Amino acid sequence: MAAIMRKLYLTILTSILLSSCLWDAYPESDYVFSQGVKDLYIGYHAGDTMIFADSANNVDSFVITGVDSVLENQKGLMMSPRNSKYIYITYQQIPTDYWKRNWIEMGPNNEKRTERSADGFLFSAVYYPDRKETEYWYDFLGSYLMNSELPKLQSDTLQLRNFKFTNYYIIENLSRESGNPDEIQKIYSTAER
Repeated sequence: MAAIMRKLYLTILTSILLSSCLWDAYPESDYVFSQGVKDLYIGYHAGDTMIFADSANNVDSFVITGVDSVLENQKGLMMSPRNSKYIYITYQQIPTDYWKRNWIEMGPNNEKRTERSADGFLFSAVYYPDRKETEYWYDFLGSYLMNSELPKLQSDTLQLRNFKFTNYYIIENLSRESGNPDEIQKIYSTAER
């Protein structure tokens, strides 16, 4: 009798523990980014060219290689990915791509070496429907910012060199991966053409 009670107790305890790690899929309507997040990425399209000019008059050109999204929306247990919607913008430097990420993967027993690469990420945003929260980050030329507070749209007219912007965002407080003293202090981002 004690063995049966112990099995019953363990079965109930295991059921409670597993049910606490279980979540349901969300309806599509729960995966909508706020207008503020949409405004940050909606102006970018694959094939667009970006110009980057620094304070030392160095100019670089970049091409947007992709604007894509990934949706994780399924019933899950403990080891399943968290339900989320992820949007990202990738870029390549032209004519040569210094900022492409490269790495080497080794096969079983280190017998097969595979070189892989991926374009740089300019902007990424992820929305979690369980907490109704959004995180976004910029990652440009080794400077990055991760935040949950969106930058505010600036509507005054800004002139930088030969370019005039009316609706733009200022992305500040960027961190530097390399500790280089020539780090980026601010990014002015606009979808104007």
